[in-house]
Amino acid sequence: MVHILLKKLDHSTQALFEPSLEDNKKLVRLCELLRFIEHRFQALETREKSYESGGGKDRAKPITAAASPMPNCHICGMAGHPIYYCERFLKMPPAERLQLVQKKTLRNCF
Repeated sequence: MVHILLKKLDHSTQALFEPSLEDNKKLVRLCELLRFIEHRFQALETREKSYESGGGKDRAKPITAAASPMPNCHICGMAGHPIYYCERFLKMPPAERLQLVQKKTLRNCF
């Protein structure tokens, strides 16, 4: 599904997506792609608004896009990392991880 959505994006957005990944060797999760698209949309919208407010000048204005804060980990409760980077979660046996994910209904952004 991620692959299909990536093909629907314009070429410049596709080109920006790959370098935004933390680890290019892992499979991309749908929630990561959606988060990137949201940030890209916000940056483009900000750029358009600054262009309109500047009277349509050709001079480009700097754009600052802030990433939304990472929510607390569902396993250890600490902020700053998703579940798939949680040391406590990674130390669990696979069967226990699956059971926990199903229990907490974390299937979409696991």
